Amino acid sequence: KLKLLCDGELERRYHGVWLRHNCRCPECFPAYSQQNIVHHSHLVDLKLTNAKVEGDNIRIEWKSITGNHSCDFGIDWLKDYDYTTPGIHEERRKKETPLITESLPISDYHEVISSDEGYYEWMKQ
Repeated sequence: KLKLLCDGELERRYHGVWLRHNCRCPECFPAYSQQNIVHHSHLVDLKLTNAKVEGDNIRIEWKSITGNHSCDFGIDWLKDYDYTTPGIHEERRKKETPLITESLPISDYHEVISSDEGYYEWMKQ
């Protein structure tokens, strides 16, 4: 586990497996796909061997049966993705702008499929 304690804030904890799975280095999160490609076999017998603050980042080193790996995590990124502080996700949701700000239009299915006029009215929404 990694414990993060910033001045005046609650302690945050991050499991090593979660951190390793969320590694964003080019080897684990290639730019061409923007998807995590860490295979679950890389998480077996995982040990967090070192964590060091370097500016606004924390460099973490792991050792597992598949070999050694290291990654930098931004402290702000870790705070944003904190899953240990009670109520933090509710506070974040309050600050976010909803994707749909108005109510969705409603149409009667039979009116839409039964006439061109119904279809046209549906398309105008």
